[in-house]
Amino acid sequence: MKNRLTFFFCILCFTAALRAQTGCEIQINIAGYTHDTLWFGHTVGKRAEPEFFALRQPDGGFLLKSNAPLPQGMYALIMKRNAGANYQHTPCWIADGQRKFAVKADYNQLFNTIAFTDAKENEILYEYLRNYHEMTDRLDSATDKWKEALDGNTFKSKMIAETALNQYQSAFMRQYPGTLTAKLVEQTLFLLPPPATKPYISLEAEADSHFQWQKQHYFDRMNLAGEDFLRQPLWLDRTDFYVTKLPPPYPDSMIQQLETVFKKLEPNREAYRYYFRYMMNSLSRMSRYRTDEVFVHFVRKYVDKGKANWISESDLGKYKTDANRMEPLFAGKKAPNVTLYDKDNKEVSLYDIESSYILIAFWRYDCSHCNKEMPVVKRVVEKFQSKGVKVLSVCGNSSEANLPKCWEFVDRHALPADWMHVADPLGRSRFSSLFNVSGYPRLFLLDADKKILYKQGGEASEETMSRVFGELME
Repeated sequence: MKNRLTFFFCILCFTAALRAQTGCEIQINIAGYTHDTLWFGHTVGKRAEPEFFALRQPDGGFLLKSNAPLPQGMYALIMKRNAGANYQHTPCWIADGQRKFAVKADYNQLFNTIAFTDAKENEILYEYLRNYHEMTDRLDSATDKWKEALDGNTFKSKMIAETALNQYQSAFMRQYPGTLTAKLVEQTLFLLPPPATKPYISLEAEADSHFQWQKQHYFDRMNLAGEDFLRQPLWLDRTDFYVTKLPPPYPDSMIQQLETVFKKLEPNREAYRYYFRYMMNSLSRMSRYRTDEVFVHFVRKYVDKGKANWISESDLGKYKTDANRMEPLFAGKKAPNVTLYDKDNKEVSLYDIESSYILIAFWRYDCSHCNKEMPVVKRVVEKFQSKGVKVLSVCGNSSEANLPKCWEFVDRHALPADWMHVADPLGRSRFSSLFNVSGYPRLFLLDADKKILYKQGGEASEETMSRVFGELME
């Protein structure tokens, strides 16, 4: 009898231990979080997928608890941003031996203030993420500057940022061997080419060799067809860098990179379909490095030919409409004519303007980026007055009621009187559709035949714009 009781006691203890290892219990206190529900789940790419929830307790906190099996791995703490279904989420490890822990944070500074008790794996994760995001921000900035200038100084700065990230990641893995975060870092390590065995003949040769090596080896440690692609935010982050940052600033290069990713994702249909739609939505909003040509390429190759039939008809229709608007505005094509109206309500037609170069600047008086960028545009144009640049300055939100605010913007920034300041108070021109102006500011530089030489969406530095204008107006 005693042996039988001992046996059943052991079974109960084993079952309890097993449940403790497969479920989770997380006590959460987030200052400033006003909603009464908090969720636990995982991510599908950038999207949060709640699995279970907790209601606010009398003390103001939440107890996320589940006895259901939860394999060790990456999950997400999910909060509601607003009354709709808009969620904010932050990553969280569930680790064997660390399934019962506490979390504290300030909702308004969630990433910087989140702290864990009895969850060393998550402490290590956020130590890494805070440094990683700071370093990748520097790398992104250095990469953009190199792509804008393609000179020795910017290439050197990019190399310094790449090396710093690689060295930090390598040191982190040595500091925390065997941890879940170290394994994640090992998978997403930013790889550097081996040292050159002989001097390069030129900067262009060195940059191309560097790129070709990284292009070939970038995914050596990541199997994009595996389940982790959609569940690990850093996998998606590193894949985005491969597509949008790593290649030189030419559409063909970016198209090749994206085709490579699609091919690697094909065995994982869920990941393939997610990333295809994710990148199509991203490309439709991008406005640098002629990404409109990349977007149109994939619309023509996949959407128009019925190879993306898992996407809703409404979204497919939107992709086609966007592509049809973008394609006539490729670099080298003739800009559409447009007629707008000056302060005295006189017509100003683009094709009536005669000049070696015409800069069309679309802006809004209430746009913070426009308020920063138009003074930059003004200084750059002054540098090229000898080239005969004329400016068509277009107020984008110019209903009859708002029209005075357009002219106030012109006066506030002392935009030159010889610029052609125009608006469209009655909405007759359809300029936003003709020029695919979905955001502000937006610039188009045209030659004497009204062919598009350069496009810019958003802000660019005075240095970058001056360099581009100088090269185009030689």
